[in-house]
Amino acid sequence: MKNLLVIGMALMFLSASALATDANLSYDNIKKPATGTPNVPDPNVILQGGDNINDATVINALPYNTTGTTSGYTNDYDESCPYSGSTAPDVVYSYSPSADISVDISLCSNSQYDTKLYVYENTVGNLLDCIDDNCQYQSELLGLALTGGNTYYIVVDGYGTESGSYTFDMVEVLPPPPPPHCDESLYGQVTHSPADPWSAGTSDTGTPGSYLVYDNFSSGGLIGGIKFWGLDMMFNNGWFECTEASMTFEFKFYEDLSGQPGTMMQSFIVTCQTLPTGIMYNNSFELNEYYATFDPPFVMDRGWVSIQGISDPQNCWFLWMSGTGGDGRRYQWLGNQLELQNYDQGYCLYTENTSSVDETTDLLPTELDMLTSYPNPFNAKTTIAFSLKDAGEVKIAIHDLLGRRVDEIDMGYLSNTTVHSVSYDANRLATGVYYYSLMVDGSKKATRKFSLLK
Repeated sequence: MKNLLVIGMALMFLSASALATDANLSYDNIKKPATGTPNVPDPNVILQGGDNINDATVINALPYNTTGTTSGYTNDYDESCPYSGSTAPDVVYSYSPSADISVDISLCSNSQYDTKLYVYENTVGNLLDCIDDNCQYQSELLGLALTGGNTYYIVVDGYGTESGSYTFDMVEVLPPPPPPHCDESLYGQVTHSPADPWSAGTSDTGTPGSYLVYDNFSSGGLIGGIKFWGLDMMFNNGWFECTEASMTFEFKFYEDLSGQPGTMMQSFIVTCQTLPTGIMYNNSFELNEYYATFDPPFVMDRGWVSIQGISDPQNCWFLWMSGTGGDGRRYQWLGNQLELQNYDQGYCLYTENTSSVDETTDLLPTELDMLTSYPNPFNAKTTIAFSLKDAGEVKIAIHDLLGRRVDEIDMGYLSNTTVHSVSYDANRLATGVYYYSLMVDGSKKATRKFSLLK
């Protein structure tokens, strides 16, 4: 059964993690901080420069590759990563990026001793990162974020009294993809990262059978959209990616019945674009992100939701990725029984939708369009403040919990160079909870909730 195969995939990952952890614990027991005779520089060695930060070897451009030796240098610096007490000689390089970048710094290629590597930002003691071993007994720092305008001192050191020849590589790399997140959601369970214990549960109608995953939510309101994450996979004597440009899903919402999915209350079929995240699981399977909006939106404070892939080809299955932040339980229909499993699912519920709340196509707030109100709750009057990513014709739309537009503030054309505000008088509205949305050139940029108390 493909669900069991998926769980097996997660268990294999966990087993690998456990083995890696055991190896590290075992390694810690063997490799204790070393003591030995402090290094005495050999006056007969012709130094190549870079003995300390005052004469550090300057890296002018990336990629950068060089070879050298620490033998004959002085012992100037030491950091705990996790081993301290080093009396090994060290050499120093410096690099000053003009803009924010991410870099890989490695001693793994043909270095001849037990290395240690760390980076200071601007001054000694302001440690940015440090590592002793990462590739057997050599060291590397991967995906290190550097800020433009700073100077970074890169120290090539040794474990204990170790010294010798090394190969130094430094290259610019793409920054890691941002972690999944829920933006101003009604309810959110962010998906697990590849480093977490994770489980991707089959929730698809494809052959050899139909599987369905359910998860509960404890808070809601006016639900108009959902964001969720998963893997698109097929099984043929092993798991393989089969990513489709778009996938069709059936979303169902259920009442809670004594801790299980009860009566189905809402059902939607939506085709969603497949948005690769760049986040890899088991170094092989890329996490995808999806958005769906519900027309019409509906009000539900708590309950259960299921997401099932129903699109062709039927041999490309949707595997809903587990998440964190809930109660640590989900159900899965295995074709003949409902099984309780100790995982949450990764998804976020949103108020916004594309038709009944307004006429836009945006689901989530644009990152740099900010919106707030104060006081909140308020009696009759509140101030709505916002900033804009881009200038444009601005309106503030007010909706009730059923998605009906009950008021609108026309702000006219505004610039994006300052924070704007407007005093809103809600005397004509009844006591209750309302949603206010920032609209720029007819497109929704952000939605927030405020409460009117009379």
